[in-house]
Amino acid sequence: MKTFLGLALIGLATTNLAAADSLHPGTYRDAYARYATAGALDREGFSVGAYAAVQRLRDGGDAWTAELTLGVGRFRLTGAITRYDGVRAGDDRLPTSPLLRTTEGGKDERIPTLAQLKIGMRLDDGGPTHILAEAGFARAVMYTDVVLDADPLGAIGSLRVEHFLARRMAVLGEVSALRFVADVHATHLRAGVRIGPVEASFRRLAFNEGPPLYGPELGLRF
Repeated sequence: MKTFLGLALIGLATTNLAAADSLHPGTYRDAYARYATAGALDREGFSVGAYAAVQRLRDGGDAWTAELTLGVGRFRLTGAITRYDGVRAGDDRLPTSPLLRTTEGGKDERIPTLAQLKIGMRLDDGGPTHILAEAGFARAVMYTDVVLDADPLGAIGSLRVEHFLARRMAVLGEVSALRFVADVHATHLRAGVRIGPVEASFRRLAFNEGPPLYGPELGLRF
């Protein structure tokens, strides 16, 4: 008798949850997704998120990315840095004059680096599709034996979109425009999928001169 009553209660609870979900489709799924898998972009209140990834560049070399995000409600503050190991001086994927001049007294062995600091705001209504618009500053040191002949600090604007397909699966896309002095500018694109904390994507950074830096990327988002 007790077993029958227990099974009846479980069945009644399941029926009520199903009925509630039919009246408010996606409510429980989306709430779980925001809490369990979305990272700093998708949680309400104060949050801290981090992302670390490695990218294999198509024409040789690797890129390492680290990102930290602080969130309060709809607002986000994000700092990120990408280092391009294996990209050497004279590589035609890097910008040249008029931004550059050769160093005197030997080579500068700095690794090409792109750093970003952005503030953003979520524009969506809290459903399964999340939209984040960002703007801020970028600093590009894209050379190994040359240095900038002007201030390397520029401006950046970004738009990021994530859409949840299931509780622990989302597709994502990101586009950024960067602008520096001496009419040097760049575009940054990234598209991929996240399953749990693992992100697999394709990233492309292209300056207005020379071929792009691009290739597959694998990372973890916490």
